[in-house]
Amino acid sequence: MRDRGGRRDDRERHGLVPAGGRHRLGGLLAFEREQLRRYIVEAHRCGWQVATHAIGDAALNALLEAYEEAGRSHPRVDVRHRIEHAGVASDAQVARIAELGLIPVPQGRFLSETGDGLLAALGPERGKLAYRMRSFLDAGVVLPGSSDAPVVASDPLLSIHDMVNRRTASGAPIGPDEAVTAREALYATRSVRRTRCTRSGSGALSPGACSPTSQS
Repeated sequence: MRDRGGRRDDRERHGLVPAGGRHRLGGLLAFEREQLRRYIVEAHRCGWQVATHAIGDAALNALLEAYEEAGRSHPRVDVRHRIEHAGVASDAQVARIAELGLIPVPQGRFLSETGDGLLAALGPERGKLAYRMRSFLDAGVVLPGSSDAPVVASDPLLSIHDMVNRRTASGAPIGPDEAVTAREALYATRSVRRTRCTRSGSGALSPGACSPTSQS
């Protein structure tokens, strides 16, 4: 979602706990749950890699249920289904993402450019669940270094900075326990090719390779 200034308004994400301020509905789903389930199961059955967007934890639950049904109904290997953003994820959801072999794609730069709005919407406790990174790595999940440009700046060094420091534009900490090391953040920028079923040359930091930041 975007606010009137064009930036993401995370108070409109579909969450299990209604956000603060003027939004009291807990966000919106772009598709009804049954429609979303049908799309994902059928795309999976046809052999596609699926990438779906989820900001809030209620939206994330809907996706996890659909992905689980798809895998159970039509078993495949090396699927690499993605969840773009995974903006708010509980410990149980982190564990389920790992169990299902899914790839969450959080954006480090969101922490600085939209972090103050996130904290205002989520509050201090749920703010700890925003754009988790350390927890995904500890669970054995592939963590790609995505920018989501042009929503925020595409510079990979800025993304690495925010993945390590996790502070908002005003300097407030946001989920500091989810910080990763500089080496882990750098590796994440090279992990993009592992998150997509595509040609092997992309995502490498070498002359002539496809840019991971332009394709994430």
